[in-house]
Amino acid sequence: MTAAAKTVRYGSHAGLKIAMKGPTSGKVDLYATTSTQTTKQLVATATVQSGAATFTVTPKVNTTYSAQFEQGAGWASSTSGEVRVAVSPIVSVSARPGGTIRFRGHRVSRTWLTGKVNPRRPANALLGYVIQRRIHGHWRTDIATQFPIETDGLAHVFFVTNKPGPCRVRVTYRGDTDYARGASAWKKFRAHPLR
Repeated sequence: MTAAAKTVRYGSHAGLKIAMKGPTSGKVDLYATTSTQTTKQLVATATVQSGAATFTVTPKVNTTYSAQFEQGAGWASSTSGEVRVAVSPIVSVSARPGGTIRFRGHRVSRTWLTGKVNPRRPANALLGYVIQRRIHGHWRTDIATQFPIETDGLAHVFFVTNKPGPCRVRVTYRGDTDYARGASAWKKFRAHPLR
């Protein structure tokens, strides 16, 4: 059995193909296990056509699949090897101007940067933030650190600087037993001039 992709985005489909050596017809059962469901569960059955069977699955968490050819038509039952399909969560970040404030004795521009992971991950799980500034036509990393997800399922961060200009941020979730690593797209924002 082979998978069209080793990792799929949460909510997306994955294609599985079972190639048979010998049988050109019959039935194949597809089984799945996860970190919380370790007993194999029957999730689908397909018909073998021209020595192959295909499945389309939509795993909600990291899932391991195996297939079993049903006995019949002169062929004994046989089981395939296992194939793992990882699920990457949807990670996003929003930027919202926070005005000008005094921070540690200095006037600075503040921007709220809210990170989100879908499906929602537990409080205190960490999100990695990389914030870059545009300097002389190139993006230069200003901050690379981690912040915890809070009880509302979001990471609430504010970025302060006394250097106005274009910036961008990217948020990364490093993954866990249920989900693979996921990262947001770069989100551009502007640190506003001090007034």
